[in-house]
Amino acid sequence: MNQRSLIYLLAFIVTIGSVATNIYLPALPVVRDYFGSTVAQVQGTFSIALLTFAIGMLFWGPFADRYGRRLAILAGVGLMAAGSVVCLFAPSLAWLIAGRGVLAFGTATGIAVSRTIVSDLYPDSMARVLAQLAIFAVVSSASAPVIGGFLTSWFGWRAVFAAQVVMAAAVAWLTRKHL
Repeated sequence: MNQRSLIYLLAFIVTIGSVATNIYLPALPVVRDYFGSTVAQVQGTFSIALLTFAIGMLFWGPFADRYGRRLAILAGVGLMAAGSVVCLFAPSLAWLIAGRGVLAFGTATGIAVSRTIVSDLYPDSMARVLAQLAIFAVVSSASAPVIGGFLTSWFGWRAVFAAQVVMAAAVAWLTRKHL
């Protein structure tokens, strides 16, 4: 795999966390109405995601050091997909909160392991490569709520999680093929 292709793959991997968080934001009012919950209860789906993402950031680096970068990414996106499926079929707000927690924990692998791969492969140009990845992260963070808004208005709030299952599958496929 050439350097440019690897940078694009790493950019895709690094963006899964911010996309998973931000694509869901427009669905919050719809989820509140669907489950007949309060704003505070529905914001629990967001709070748990931030908490488990932070814990995941601490977990995935040592995991990748011990078991390998590829396995860490595949395990993380596997958890992302599993959490997304739980959210997709959540019968209650409690299930949605649990699914969001698992999903976010899995997505933390993107940032943690991508940065590790960059430091492994590009020690002399690490700052430049990380800056390139940051551009992708910013663009994806900015565009994710727009995409989430369209998905929610066209297909309902569960479509946000279907899209995340597809994204996790794409990252897993590309990782297995190229890393």
